[in-house]
Amino acid sequence: MQIVKILTLGYLILFFSIELKGSEGFHIVTPSSLAPFSKFVISKIDKEERKDPPTIEIKNSEQAFKAFCSGGGLNTPDIVNSDRRIKKYEFNKCINNGVKNISEAIIGYDATVLIQNLSNKTFSISKEALILAILAKVPSEDGLL
Repeated sequence: MQIVKILTLGYLILFFSIELKGSEGFHIVTPSSLAPFSKFVISKIDKEERKDPPTIEIKNSEQAFKAFCSGGGLNTPDIVNSDRRIKKYEFNKCINNGVKNISEAIIGYDATVLIQNLSNKTFSISKEALILAILAKVPSEDGLL
């Protein structure tokens, strides 16, 4: 639950820092895996201060950046919620198409979710074992990689 609070706070700071709380609606493009975060944050922004509701469009990151970098205007996204950073060629396309005030905010990195079928016998795993399971390199007993 703490991670969700931190992510939510990060998104709220991002939304307010780019001044999207005003009366105009805004357009977010996000992959389906991140859409719940955008929807949750939007639900926390005061709806009475906006005449137009925000829109959320589901696209993969490549499609989202393509739409974002296609130029300014009402039909282009204001925010791309992505599971990766913008690539150099995408950034250059933005600049070439007149999209110049680009701000990138890293809200989080990634998540690991353990799911267990309720019909299976329960198991327990220590935090240390879980950390070792996701490390790129596992240290030896003396702590060396």
